[in-house]
Amino acid sequence: MEKFDSDVAMFILIVVSIVTLVLETTLARLYIFLYPGPQSLQFNIILFTTGIIIFSVSHSLILVNIRKRLKELFKTGQHRLKLVFQFIAVVQFILSGLLILVLFQILNDLSYKTSLIIGIVCISYVSGIFNLIILSERFIRWIHSRRSYISLLFGFATFSILLNTIITMIFIVSVLLSQPNDIGWHIGILSATFTGFNDTLRQFYSVSFIIAYVVTWLATVTILHAYSYRLGKVKFWAFVILPLLYIIGEFQVLILPLLSEYRSVDPVTFTIVYTLTFNTIKFAGAFFFGIGFWSMARKIEQKSLKSFLNISAYGLILLFVTNQATLLLNTLFPPLGLMTACFVGLSSFLLLVGIFSSAINVSQDRELRREFYNTAKSELNLLRTIGVAEMEKELMKKYKSIDKRTRKLEEQSTSEKDGVKEALHGLVDEIDKDKAREILHDVLTELYAKSRTKDKF
Repeated sequence: MEKFDSDVAMFILIVVSIVTLVLETTLARLYIFLYPGPQSLQFNIILFTTGIIIFSVSHSLILVNIRKRLKELFKTGQHRLKLVFQFIAVVQFILSGLLILVLFQILNDLSYKTSLIIGIVCISYVSGIFNLIILSERFIRWIHSRRSYISLLFGFATFSILLNTIITMIFIVSVLLSQPNDIGWHIGILSATFTGFNDTLRQFYSVSFIIAYVVTWLATVTILHAYSYRLGKVKFWAFVILPLLYIIGEFQVLILPLLSEYRSVDPVTFTIVYTLTFNTIKFAGAFFFGIGFWSMARKIEQKSLKSFLNISAYGLILLFVTNQATLLLNTLFPPLGLMTACFVGLSSFLLLVGIFSSAINVSQDRELRREFYNTAKSELNLLRTIGVAEMEKELMKKYKSIDKRTRKLEEQSTSEKDGVKEALHGLVDEIDKDKAREILHDVLTELYAKSRTKDKF
């Protein structure tokens, strides 16, 4: 019941966060068309304050929830994920403090510092980049150990998201540096200045986003492909192609002239409908990416693994919802879109924890691995690949420690040699026999080669 409550609590927190982010990004895009909108300073400050409160509370509760899960997974000893958690927790509290400082500046001086906005964006995005680097490194190791097309796709998707996050941060910071440092109360949008370099960065940003979006879409479709036999190919492809319509929004220079007739008749209505349409498609695409992990979770009975797969889905959804720091280039007062940018670090951390912990779960559960090998469910191919690869990585660590002991065998007594043999037998009993035989062969071959090299000298 406690686990159920924990899962429900996480679901509620994620839903509240997503709804808040969707409202903030929509308000930021349609700011000048809303009532009371820019004319009401008091209303805008209330909105901004509410966003800060929701951000701080939701982040704290999500981190508490994750902390409990990591304690259950790593009951004894330290692990890299625990250290990453501590780093992210510190970052999120710093961001909450800086958001309060921005609010204090607005209330006290009716202005805010662009340099402070740049600092907040950098802290959030650097923490996100840090998480994605760790996840990319994990995928490289898993692919090197157990190569499969699905792990390659998700590895490439992770790397492309990482690249887009880096380019986005550089682009936003570069443009904001060209803005005045003091942004006072104003009505409407202060258009950003694009130099030749910034314009080049904007193109890199668009291209990297399209690549990340399409590759993640391909990875998700690969997981869901089994459903094409149940739904029928026509219905299936009609469903999965819908999120790709958002890519059209990246070619507004080509699209808007085609709609100039409708745009000229009623510019305000056209802008609102156009913005809401592509916003809806983008959020639909983000949710579509989460369906891939949810489909895996549905096939799993183990509660811990199911929970971490759901967390992976939440992280991937939030990552595509939150990577919208370009809204800050509108230089609104107050800076709507800032809370959304602050979610990048936590979103990437949820994705990292979800996928990494899922692999660890599979690597530690022999019955679960046996079930994966006996099942024909293609949705579980990713879990099977990264889980076994993670298991082999841990085994290699143990074998390397044994390798160090075998180097001293010539100096050890017979009883100590027997102890090494018992350790080897005990290790073999803990793992699947076929995998142990394969790994033992590689390790013993390496040891033999080393001994031959020593003999020559």
